[in-house]
Amino acid sequence: MASKVKVKPARARSRQPAPRGNQPLPLTGRARSLLARFERERGFSREWHQHLVRHDPDFFARYIGWSSHMYQRGALPMRYKELILMGLDASCTHQHAEGTRVHMRNALRYGASVAEVVETLELCTLLGIHSCSLAMPILAEVLAESPGGSGAQSAKPRGKNNRKIVRARRRNAR
Repeated sequence: MASKVKVKPARARSRQPAPRGNQPLPLTGRARSLLARFERERGFSREWHQHLVRHDPDFFARYIGWSSHMYQRGALPMRYKELILMGLDASCTHQHAEGTRVHMRNALRYGASVAEVVETLELCTLLGIHSCSLAMPILAEVLAESPGGSGAQSAKPRGKNNRKIVRARRRNAR
């Protein structure tokens, strides 16, 4: 005679939270203050900044100092710094459209001419023509955003850069 084995019916698995190591860490008060500082000093923040500051606030604090350093001092006028950063983002080895857009707007706000933007992009083609195929449509978009077509008012000045933008505009108006 065969013995009867009782088999328990399969239960639906409950949705238990993932182990702590797989959950995003909370945004602490220090992390919030670091993000606010970054936004003040740089004028923007990205989603990946939130992830980084959650996991390593000490590194993020150092990153703020390093990435903001050039905005706080230096011999080059801000428009040239922004033109260089735009060129780096547009380069065929980087092709970062959003960064190109941000720095293009900033360069125009700091008084760069459209001709200077175009010449910077042309210099980037020494690495490859893809710099222009990425950035020229962005330039058309940025210029279309402003009433006069200059692109200079395509983004609002933020943070500590307000004073610098005002001073740059006064110098360029002379």
